[in-house]
Amino acid sequence: MNEGLIGIIASRLKDYFNKPSIVITKSNNILKASARSTSSYNIGNLIKSLIDHKIIDNGGGHNMAAGFTMKKNNIKLLDAFIQNDYIKKNSYKVNSNKYDLEISLSAIKNKFMNEINKLGPFGNFNHLPFFLIRNVKIIKTQIINKKHVSAIIKSDKGLSLKTISFNCSNNEIGKYLLTYKKKINIIAQIHENNWNNKKTIQLNIRDLIL
Repeated sequence: MNEGLIGIIASRLKDYFNKPSIVITKSNNILKASARSTSSYNIGNLIKSLIDHKIIDNGGGHNMAAGFTMKKNNIKLLDAFIQNDYIKKNSYKVNSNKYDLEISLSAIKNKFMNEINKLGPFGNFNHLPFFLIRNVKIIKTQIINKKHVSAIIKSDKGLSLKTISFNCSNNEIGKYLLTYKKKINIIAQIHENNWNNKKTIQLNIRDLIL
């Protein structure tokens, strides 16, 4: 991949998931990476820690953007270090049970999604709204790539919707999604997926309130 493109891709991934993103490409025998972050996670400090632990060869940047080079055989060490560091420093405390509006599951329709899109473009200082949705049951779950949890939630009125919670299979959020049998309240962002010219709505669960 052209090295000039990975910064653009990292930035778009960061904006879409509202989480730090790193895109890596191979250049000869060296891996080159471009990183973009959110205001809640200092990617520049991460790069310094990676250098100190000799996981990457060199790199630099500031709190929102950085780049680095590394050897291919350190890629698993890199992944483990970053995942642990992010969970330790964030641990889904960014939202702290804060949300922009309480809605019902029945309100989440294409028309509502269109209204949300009018608030864009979304990024660091204009995040997708967080919604509180009460009294839903988790009826089906699946672990994806050993770290994300996909779940279907259902309301009292029988409405169901697909959800995803990223990087949560080993924390408290993942534990409740996978095992909790009672009704639960969720804090989530609404995303619109476009696949094969078909649009579907999916919730990105960011927090739970028992």
